[in-house]
Amino acid sequence: MVAVIDPPIQHMTLSNIKWDTFERIVDDIDERHYRVAYLDGDLEITTISLEHENNGEWIGRLIFFVALEFHAPLFSGGSTTLKSAIRKAGLEPRVLVPQHHVGLVA
Repeated sequence: MVAVIDPPIQHMTLSNIKWDTFERIVDDIDERHYRVAYLDGDLEITTISLEHENNGEWIGRLIFFVALEFHAPLFSGGSTTLKSAIRKAGLEPRVLVPQHHVGLVA
């Protein structure tokens, strides 16, 4: 008999999630290795792998140097969750955030 073990789920999308449910989930997840995004009732949860983190670092560096070249202001927020209750949208950016989105930080 051979046991087959499925790999853990790395990405999940849930539909028809209320905004207050999203906020509770973000609070409960806290500092665990998950990224969450919410828009129009759809909640996306993704696990963070070493490959994901490595790719995120390289993309962050690329964005930094492009912004530096164009003199565009950036704000570094780590994995701070950006939320807008009015827009019913939330996102955990990797590292760099365009300055005009800083007002969304909750």
